[in-house]
Amino acid sequence: MEEVKRLEELLQSGPRGLLDRLQGEREQAAIVEQLWKASQTRSVGKSLQKAAKKALYVLRSNGVDVNRYKPEAAYRDAGQGEDLEVTEAALSVPDGLGSSQLVIALSDRAGSSPVLYRFVINALRGVLQFSRTGVSRKDLRKAQEEGVFFPVSAEYARFRLAQAMNKTDRSRISGLGSLPAVLQGGEEPAVHPIRDIVETHLSRIIGPDEGKKIFSIPEIAVMALPEADVAETRNLLAEARASRLVLANKTPEERVQETLLRFYRTYFNRERLEDLSTRLLDVAAALHYRGRSDFARLLVDFADSLRSPTLIPEKHPLLGYLVYRSFMEPLERSSR
Repeated sequence: MEEVKRLEELLQSGPRGLLDRLQGEREQAAIVEQLWKASQTRSVGKSLQKAAKKALYVLRSNGVDVNRYKPEAAYRDAGQGEDLEVTEAALSVPDGLGSSQLVIALSDRAGSSPVLYRFVINALRGVLQFSRTGVSRKDLRKAQEEGVFFPVSAEYARFRLAQAMNKTDRSRISGLGSLPAVLQGGEEPAVHPIRDIVETHLSRIIGPDEGKKIFSIPEIAVMALPEADVAETRNLLAEARASRLVLANKTPEERVQETLLRFYRTYFNRERLEDLSTRLLDVAAALHYRGRSDFARLLVDFADSLRSPTLIPEKHPLLGYLVYRSFMEPLERSSR
């Protein structure tokens, strides 16, 4: 009854009032999803069902992409989407801060047109965006052929989604709290798909020439640390570099080195190292499907070196590169 009352209040505001309420992504998603649900649910009554359909038409006519929030029939009717299955799944190459697009195509077992579930995920920050829309298998495969995405199994897609969901407040993103059953679970670790393709070399040392090759890869060159994580340390370094005083028997340069070493040892914990390693594996998989298996093998070895129990953070080339980009490069620019 409470839901019907809210719907009546929403529809009573008229077309202009309805459009005025769509001020942000969350509000738009919540309102349009409510209208779709009412338009497809007989229990709200014929008059409200008809009014909801009319409201969707008005929003569509005014440029609102209402289909973006349309629930697929099997999901709507079954409640938990028991008759849906994953027909395609793919991951994009992560951006410089580790966010990727995870796309999962679902269809019912009768072979209906797939519905694409699109998540922007980050292993450390959770699910950042979510949407669902109709898509053809041709479109999804085209994106894979262009090297933007690489294919993953349903098991691995659920695993990566579960990792991100564990870091997410589901109430902040509309629709995340009621995903189909086929997308739930995934808590058990799954093997990265690149490991079934590329042979790895245990404990292999990455030489200087190979390191140069790795940092010539555009997707690696853009890797960075979040500004919020480095701002305080950068300020400490700037103060030490600007000082001429010897404090606690330490020169400014010694204080710079001490601050950097402390950052290496405290910031790069197991969780962050795992995230960086997985990002390298993602890039390796994408490169493999672009026909660059030579780089893919190199990146897999590089990724495994971050998981080594004997890792010394300040001596690892990738961590040194990230620290240089976050601290020394900006400080050198500011001192010119």
